Amino acid sequence: MAVHGHCMPALLLILFHIMPVAVSSKMITGFVGYNVTLPCSYDARYYGGLHVCWGRGEIPQFGCDKEIFTTVGLYGVLWRKSHRYQLIGDQKQGDVSLTIISAEMGDSGIYGCRVEIPGPFNDLKTQVTLTMQSKYNRPFFASEVNIAVFFLP
Repeated sequence: MAVHGHCMPALLLILFHIMPVAVSSKMITGFVGYNVTLPCSYDARYYGGLHVCWGRGEIPQFGCDKEIFTTVGLYGVLWRKSHRYQLIGDQKQGDVSLTIISAEMGDSGIYGCRVEIPGPFNDLKTQVTLTMQSKYNRPFFASEVNIAVFFLP
């Protein structure tokens, strides 16, 4: 059976909705007042610098919903919603993890990272669920203690 030209858009739309979408999911716990990093990376040695966007909520079929951060390849930040959103990792190595500076309770929720890889349906998608806790629930690490020792004669 031949598919006529006017049927092709409808057929593509149906295929688009039934195609599986690969999304990596991660869960992160952050503490109020501290920086928290939401992981996302790709093979920058293979692909080079790519367009990356971070958004709040589920990752849509195209782009990022409720966009909070966008890059233009390795050329830097195109747009960010707040100075609290930073890419601190080595972007030349493909580390496009989002760091939230001085995280707040309101930062809890779902975040989506989309790395736009050329070609149809190739985008890398990472969904991160961030749970914020009070800084008083933060684990205590010995490396954070300063100890002064005095010797008396």
